[in-house]
Amino acid sequence: MTWSRGAFPVLLITSGLIVWVSCFVVLYAGLSLGCRYGPPAFSMLGMEGINWILLFLWVIHLAVLGWLVRRSYVALKRSSTTSGRFVMRSTLLLHGVGFVGSVWIGFPILMLPACL
Repeated sequence: MTWSRGAFPVLLITSGLIVWVSCFVVLYAGLSLGCRYGPPAFSMLGMEGINWILLFLWVIHLAVLGWLVRRSYVALKRSSTTSGRFVMRSTLLLHGVGFVGSVWIGFPILMLPACL
């Protein structure tokens, strides 16, 4: 893999944190808007409708982050230069941090009622 100058390597390295920020904003904005305008009136398996919607959004973000982690791990194994390995290790670490952060902020969806 060849590295060029410019914004692409920076975007590659920080994409896991960008997805984490997106997860944070989407979950908390969805919770606020859902509670403000009224949660959906359905309930399944002991969870309210808004919790199901937030769970769906959370799982999408986790799937994207899982894909990023897997892709950066494969790229790390394929990199042959010292600078390439450094970039891919940094990328893998930041994608992992984004994944763990997204898991952490999403657990209250499963445990707490949405609108208190």
